Amino acid sequence: MIHECKTNLLKLRDRLSHQVLDIYQWPMFNINVSLLHNKLMRIHVSFDNLIFDGWSMFTLLEQWSQIYFDYKIDNQLTHLSFRDYVLYLNKIKKLKCYEEDQAYWFGRISRFLKAPNIPMAQSTSQHSNIFTRRSHHIDEHMWNQLKDRAQSLNITPTTLLIGVYAEAIRQVSTNDNFSLNITQFNRIPVSPDINKVIGDFTTLTLLEVDHGGEQKLSERLKRIQTQLVKNLEHNKYSGVEFQRDLRHYCEFDDYVLMPFVFTSGLGIHALNSRKQFGEITYNISQTPQVWLDNQVIERDNG
Repeated sequence: MIHECKTNLLKLRDRLSHQVLDIYQWPMFNINVSLLHNKLMRIHVSFDNLIFDGWSMFTLLEQWSQIYFDYKIDNQLTHLSFRDYVLYLNKIKKLKCYEEDQAYWFGRISRFLKAPNIPMAQSTSQHSNIFTRRSHHIDEHMWNQLKDRAQSLNITPTTLLIGVYAEAIRQVSTNDNFSLNITQFNRIPVSPDINKVIGDFTTLTLLEVDHGGEQKLSERLKRIQTQLVKNLEHNKYSGVEFQRDLRHYCEFDDYVLMPFVFTSGLGIHALNSRKQFGEITYNISQTPQVWLDNQVIERDNG
């Protein structure tokens, strides 16, 4: 009986985790509940990330949890909408600061580094867009040690993890210097209520990882930090816009994809695996034109 239950759960998980929701039909998410033994239930939630980012997803799950336990969430809601935010971004494009950021990126087009060149077992055109998740949890003690190490180098924990990710890619890439696609959840503080808004605030920046001949890992990490800070100081011109420019002004095939991604969720929602509906047993995301996405979040203090 237990074996049959596990088998059915895995079949349902496999089907739901790879489904493609109709973006023209509301809602762009669905919820299924599996009844287990001893009054236990497994909740399966599928979202289309066109409607929100990781920050918003955790906000929504937390609100659902509070409603389930009959808590009031009125103070967590706002009349501010994601549409208001998008209109604000459009206004920024008419300002001088936008032109300055655009000029910063335009000045780098001719020499911009390509994506990692990693040999493939077969042509990517033969691959279906199905992802497999590999996960690892660093315990609280080790995570604190890593954060202390980052602080001693005067870099952020995010930079440290990007650097380690880059070093792993460099081991199998034919080009030592390359660009990574960095996903962040930055919200311009247009209102005190901005963090209450549900929407896709995802921003991308293309980060050049150039070791500059440095032999020490610590020095390579500092180079990454310096470049990342410069990029973020000019983030009004988005990574999506810049990648469009790369395709237009350079050889198309070289920049058609920037498929190696690092997604930093540090600092947005520290998760407790039992805080919401229960223990999180599995999750996966799938993004078109992405081959490898290293996603980092804090969970259970690790």
